[in-house]
Amino acid sequence: MKPITEDHIESFAIEQLQSLGWEYIHGLAIAPGTVLSIYHVDLRVF
Repeated sequence: MKPITEDHIESFAIEQLQSLGWEYIHGLAIAPGTVLSIYHVDLRVF
């Protein structure tokens, strides 16, 4: 049996929520005071 990692759980949860219509935005893009949030960088294109 393969080990379950935090990354697997997070990816699964994100996929499930997206299938229900939720939009995923990377944490650095919305965290207050971060460089990425100041410039409104869309990390979904990476």
